[in-house]
Amino acid sequence: MPSPTPPPSRKKQLGRAFAWIGFLWLTGWVTLCLSEAIGWTDSLEGLQNGLLMGLIFSPLSLVVLIPFGGLGYLIGSLRGLRPWRRMISLSVPCLACMASLIPGIAERYNPGKRFSRITGVSLPAHSAELRHHFAGGLLRDRTEVYIFDSPAAETLLLIQALALERSQPPQLPLQLREGGGGLSPNLGTWQGLESWHSSGPGRFLNLYTDGDHARVYVISGSY
Repeated sequence: MPSPTPPPSRKKQLGRAFAWIGFLWLTGWVTLCLSEAIGWTDSLEGLQNGLLMGLIFSPLSLVVLIPFGGLGYLIGSLRGLRPWRRMISLSVPCLACMASLIPGIAERYNPGKRFSRITGVSLPAHSAELRHHFAGGLLRDRTEVYIFDSPAAETLLLIQALALERSQPPQLPLQLREGGGGLSPNLGTWQGLESWHSSGPGRFLNLYTDGDHARVYVISGSY
């Protein structure tokens, strides 16, 4: 009869535990980097932000990932799964991280979803020529820009739904007054320009539209 396999030494057990936690920490960091890359229009800049901020925030991911790992360990303890218990205990947190990226991917390819999440209001149903730009996150101020054409009646409904206040005279930053190209158009050329705004703790939203309420520029962010 073969002799039973001796249990691993305490030192080996501690080494496995640290390796397990280290893998979860790395998983959280990679997920954070991917989340930032997906959430920024400039994916490379978002990835760089995730790599840097991950040094600070990725250890916090262990608060979530260790319980998922424990759940995987319990699943792997079921009869017939024990040979793969360690792999399952690592796979469950990985699947949870992958699932957490799905909303960001959906918003990247459907910016209207992101607009609704941020503002609580949908974009006008008949908006057209939508352009957008997203940047910021974690310790960097978040900025989101939307430019689109809209029927006048729907633009006014949007202003009402957002509970915006009109600025008199229009408050226009220099970059938008003179134009910076891309998503910084020369709003100073819009006839009958109107400026609307709202603000809350740590957040702001400004909406600019022409006198016909046919062109709309929305910028929202944190500070």
